Amino acid sequence: WRAAERVAATVERLQQHGVNRFYTCFDPNPKERDRVQALFEVLGGLSTKPVLHFETFGLPDAVTTEVFATHFDDRSRLIVSPESHDEGMRRRHRAFPFSNAQLHERLAQMQALGVGSLLYFILGLPGETLDSARAMHGFQHELRDRYAGIEHCFTWPLEVEPGSPWFTHPERYGITLRHRTLADFHQAHATGRFSLGYDGQALSETDVLNLWWSHFSGVEPAQAKSMSD
Repeated sequence: WRAAERVAATVERLQQHGVNRFYTCFDPNPKERDRVQALFEVLGGLSTKPVLHFETFGLPDAVTTEVFATHFDDRSRLIVSPESHDEGMRRRHRAFPFSNAQLHERLAQMQALGVGSLLYFILGLPGETLDSARAMHGFQHELRDRYAGIEHCFTWPLEVEPGSPWFTHPERYGITLRHRTLADFHQAHATGRFSLGYDGQALSETDVLNLWWSHFSGVEPAQAKSMSD
């Protein structure tokens, strides 16, 4: 929410201390593209171009992508979250959904401009089936085979959050809650083992975590936590 010039001043001070790689986890409203583009232009005017990994909540438009390519170090990355390969799931579960055709169009532009990307997916969204999980795995491989600029496709199971629509109205999403009170969340986290906190109609929590381990990750959630510790 700060002015672009103020953000640039902070970045420049950090650069003076040897920091030049930045990761923004802000997910700005894609309807505010003018502000985002203005920020890119100001940051690109610094004497040293930052290396920026920039998360976008919606799919960045063509102009924003071009401005990003113009103003940042080549090691910078645009981070896009399709969340699912399935357009219907995307429309149901995320704000500012986009089609696979739009995703392909943007990835092709990014590749042409030399902009690297990271893609984020969610495994086990309500409505997920074994077939759809396998299809998402194949979709990711197809994207990486087609667009060399995709550095990695990250896929994570998603824990239900207290107070969220899933938690408040699980029947609307066809899930059965495992965590029903704040104490349930506390207890689950106290064990040190990752838990979704819900079972889907087609895939249980155990099914989702086993799929994640076998198809999408080299490190189990509990092991990842131990490594972090």
